[in-house]
Order: sequence, then C-alpha cells, then structure tokens
Amino acid sequence: MITTKSKKIFPVNANDWEFLYSNTVEKLRKASKNGYRIVIFTNQHGVGKGNKNINEFENKFCKIQNEVSFNS
Repeated sequence: MITTKSKKIFPVNANDWEFLYSNTVEKLRKASKNGYRIVIFTNQHGVGKGNKNINEFENKFCKIQNEVSFNS
C-alpha cells in the first residue's frame, strides 16, 4: 500500500512514505463507499523487538489514515 519516499528499503522516519500506486487512495475510498470495511495488517517486527518506536509508527499510520480520509 505504501513505499518509502527515500527509495530505501526501510523508512528513515515517520514522514518517509508515499502511496505505492497513484490510484491507491481512490480505490480505498471507493471500496469504503461501497460498504467494505478497510482492514490493514502490517508486520512491524522492529516494534515488537523494541528496535522501533511504537509512537512513531502510530503517528505514521494516522498520517496515512488522514490522507485517505474515508469520510470525504
């Protein structure tokens, strides 16, 4: 769904992301309006091991959610 803006394998910070495809937001909004619930699963091994900050990940996830803005 997303990739890094920096083109690195792992993000350098919570702002280092962009949608993988140009129509990702459009497709997610359309699915939501058609009655589908959007559920996102993610593997955050670094958070589980304590190598990454959970607050930074939550901040990034909120930014992604705001960008999609299912209510619009």
